[in-house]
Amino acid sequence: MMWVWLRAVLAGMLAAGASGGVLWLAGEAGIENARGAALPGVVIARDGAQRLYRAPLPHWAPPMSEAREGAGAEASGQAATLQGLQFEQVEQHVWLGDSRPVALTRFRVRATTSSAADQLAVMTRIPFLPGHQQAIVHEAVIVRGRERIDVTGDVAVQFARPGMDARTLSLTGVSEAQLRLPGVRRGDAIEVTVAVRGNHRLTDRFDVSAAIAAPGAAVGHHRVTATGPAGAMSLSHDVIRRERAGEGLERLVLHDGAFTPQWPEPYSAPWRQTGGYRIISRMPSWRPLADWQARLYRPDVTPGVEAIARTIAEAHDERADRITAALRYAQREIRYFALALGDGGYVPRSVSETLRLSEGDCKAKTLLLISILDALDIGAVPVLVHTRLGAGLDRLPVTSGAFDHVIAGVEHEGVWYWLDPSWREQPGALTRIGHHDYGWGLIARPGEDALTRLTPPAPPAPDLMLEESYVLDTDGAADFTAQWAFAGAMADIMRQAADEQGRQAHLDYFTRQYANRFEEAAFEPGPQARDVRARNEYQLSFSGRIRLRDLRAQEARQAGQDSPAVVIAPHAALAPVQIVDMRDRAAPVYISQARHVRHRVRVTLPEGWAPPEAFEARFATALFTLDQSLAPFAHDGAPADDASGFVLEMAYQLHPGEYSAAQQLDSIGALKRALARSHVWLPGGEGGGVISDAAALDAASAPGLPALPAWQDGSMPGSPLDAGRIPVAIAY
Repeated sequence: MMWVWLRAVLAGMLAAGASGGVLWLAGEAGIENARGAALPGVVIARDGAQRLYRAPLPHWAPPMSEAREGAGAEASGQAATLQGLQFEQVEQHVWLGDSRPVALTRFRVRATTSSAADQLAVMTRIPFLPGHQQAIVHEAVIVRGRERIDVTGDVAVQFARPGMDARTLSLTGVSEAQLRLPGVRRGDAIEVTVAVRGNHRLTDRFDVSAAIAAPGAAVGHHRVTATGPAGAMSLSHDVIRRERAGEGLERLVLHDGAFTPQWPEPYSAPWRQTGGYRIISRMPSWRPLADWQARLYRPDVTPGVEAIARTIAEAHDERADRITAALRYAQREIRYFALALGDGGYVPRSVSETLRLSEGDCKAKTLLLISILDALDIGAVPVLVHTRLGAGLDRLPVTSGAFDHVIAGVEHEGVWYWLDPSWREQPGALTRIGHHDYGWGLIARPGEDALTRLTPPAPPAPDLMLEESYVLDTDGAADFTAQWAFAGAMADIMRQAADEQGRQAHLDYFTRQYANRFEEAAFEPGPQARDVRARNEYQLSFSGRIRLRDLRAQEARQAGQDSPAVVIAPHAALAPVQIVDMRDRAAPVYISQARHVRHRVRVTLPEGWAPPEAFEARFATALFTLDQSLAPFAHDGAPADDASGFVLEMAYQLHPGEYSAAQQLDSIGALKRALARSHVWLPGGEGGGVISDAAALDAASAPGLPALPAWQDGSMPGSPLDAGRIPVAIAY
């Protein structure tokens, strides 16, 4: 991913949140301005390029005595105690007064046990980028009763080396200065002030921004400020107070009081799940970043690229086919690996080196794709995106840290396609390739000064099309066939699942769903998987003999009275949304991806069983559009009025976005009405009078879902969605 070091730094600082972790995003190292962000300092520890400086407190930071007095009794009353450590005070201050921002952290933690004293002595850690940032220790004091023991000059320092991030397949340059304080005892508190100056030498020309990660434990007093030119700073959160901080400067107070970590609300948009994470920026426009990145992604048509382009051109005449062939080359032939040391977090590796090693990260793969397309006389642009926050980027301050990935944009016949060469190989025509909805992105071309909504092209087919056929006998047994066709991004997901789990294990998962749904199921031959790459479809097929669940009361089943009561339902299209408890919930529900599912069921009835009445219905809400229909049919050659079966069809299209409680409740009502009509009871009559086993009904209509207690009352399906009895919201 792009700038993977940033993610590693964030993870490290969040892990150190209890000791006042901070994330820093801009400026180059340097301690030379006596009245600037950091005062003159001296190196107190060194290991190669890794250095730790000691410097006095900068002039813009609030005095330490003022901070201690502000905590007062609040600190002792509100501080959390974890494993004997009591977090009395944490301060986080950001300086944006010049082109080299500083993030300063000050914390006061007390040891209430002997083992906690051992932890306290070694808990201070400062992640930083050697060669780009400076790690600074301003003060380290042991507080023992009324005595203050300054041990700043006596701390022992150990540097941790960069390591491999197995999760992101990346090697970052992040180091860590680990401080050990001498003489810490039970009952002592330590007051430590550390800072990191700068971000990366390549961004300090235009990006003045910073971000703060909140503590990971409850703190008696937590103070967060940002100091910089008056009126020039933008923030991701509200300001609680503004203070004058000098000539032309202001201090924005973002938090000042007790702090308790907040668990993110499930189903909320990622940009709302901040957990106290704040972004502050002085960057006025996206244009400097777009101009800089555009230069880095200029096509590099080497002899190797020309050879690849010739091969593609000889094999494909159509422009669209050449685009997909170039994309598949970058996906298939270049293994993903990120080396983010030095400038590698920002600058793509050269095309020649990428081809020589047959490996690269998203930057290298995107530059290669753009170069191949250029050799084919097809223009393409790099696009900076964020894999999780994309739909909310337009709500955040301008900062180079807003992105963690890069893809390519190509226009073809008036439609923009957003191609991701870091994905596994994607088969199919250009119009059938799966697209992830990245939300907002920055097209890196000269003069671009605004984000662009990266709307995925409309797919030509549903993400899932399921067709099932039942030829029913009077006892509820049936000849059964099913054909699942996953398309687009869903086909990519299914291929990856089959690859990681093994094809047979993947098929077994779907077989278990049917085994749960039916009373009996025997598929001969066994389920089959077929990858139709020309259409970018992944198909699953089932064929065999099954028996539907008899939903009559147990006494009726034992007595053999009447015909079995069975239910037919288009189960794949029954759940466009999940049911989410709305009690005590204020946040809107977020749906991240669009989805289109269609399920068609053809039922051939035994002699004497009448088909249900035909109907058509549409339910349109802000969250989804849902269509239903039922149409009787006759056997070939039979009179038109001699109906012998029916086709039940249900389809939904889910719309991504954030939805309020009112919109959710409106959709609940529509879904309740749709579910009430989607279950067809055979051989006739209403199901409510015969349901005795809620779990059996759930299994028959929605395989794999647990029984919902609200169905125990024997009412028709849909009663769990009664918003009057069970406050719920819905989300994808």
